[in-house]
Amino acid sequence: MARHTAKSHKIRKVEILVIQIQICLLGYQRYLDKIEKLQNYSSKLFEVTNCIVIKQLPPCDHEWGYSDNCINQLLTSSNIDNSNVELCLCFIDNPIEYNYFTRDLSEFDSKTVLCSFYQVETIFDEQNIDIFNYIHGIILNEIVQIATLHKVNEDYFLHDDTRNCLFDMCGLKKDIAIKYGVPSLCPSCIAKIESTAVDKEFVPLLNKEFKSFKKALFYRIIDFVKERPILSIIITFLSTIIINILSSFLYELLKFIL
Repeated sequence: MARHTAKSHKIRKVEILVIQIQICLLGYQRYLDKIEKLQNYSSKLFEVTNCIVIKQLPPCDHEWGYSDNCINQLLTSSNIDNSNVELCLCFIDNPIEYNYFTRDLSEFDSKTVLCSFYQVETIFDEQNIDIFNYIHGIILNEIVQIATLHKVNEDYFLHDDTRNCLFDMCGLKKDIAIKYGVPSLCPSCIAKIESTAVDKEFVPLLNKEFKSFKKALFYRIIDFVKERPILSIIITFLSTIIINILSSFLYELLKFIL
């Protein structure tokens, strides 16, 4: 792996490698604004250094989607070169093999991942989650593997049960909204990360990244009301009384002044 190409930030006199990422857009892209946001995103853990566009896709070979082999052949014929980056993420709108969200393309190389947007928007819209969470979450998921294993190998961290962890398997596809709603790391995954030669600042930096996974304020208020209806009614009632008292006070004060 070309680790010598990675930039670094000094944090508490310790160097944290910034994983350099190449983005490859396959076919029609409905979420270009999110990709552009990613390209401009500032992080102490990763940096998007290049974006390649492959506009035309071959015929589907997996129902209305694509198999790993088909995408491997496409990347090979398109002369995709990942020698100057630590990670390559290929985004596609179509279904991919086994209807997964992501597929490690190990037959192409040890640093390329195929990521599908298929069904993500529907699941995220139901939970009022920004689809950028999905893109950002995938990147954090993959850079953990690169930083610890020096290659893409999601199987090392994955667990079947849902723990609201970055490495939930999501056997039920709708659980992706839990995984990337406000992600975290379960104790098991933290232990695996810390058992490698990863710097001690790596997990704290991941936790800081997780804090940016927030819904818009409007949707957070709606969620609060749904989860705590009685408390919401009490807060609304008290707020109304306080506002009325303040309004009356200001009215009397203005009458006195004027």
